[in-house]
Amino acid sequence: MTGIGRTMTGVADALRDVVDAYKKARRQRDEMIVAAVPVLGQHGVAEASGLSRRRVRQLLAEAEAADRQGDPQ
Repeated sequence: MTGIGRTMTGVADALRDVVDAYKKARRQRDEMIVAAVPVLGQHGVAEASGLSRRRVRQLLAEAEAADRQGDPQ
């Protein structure tokens, strides 16, 4: 039975690692999108990223709110 418990723990640890990597990648993607808006514009960023212009605007609003609060995203 302890083998099963270790296996489950290993799977849970691996899953946490994958989720953490996914969150980090999303955060980096969002930062890049926000940084690209002054160069490409909202429409260009939306087209290049495959996101909707609405989602790009949401990311910009979230970044602006974080800047106002002094929180690094």
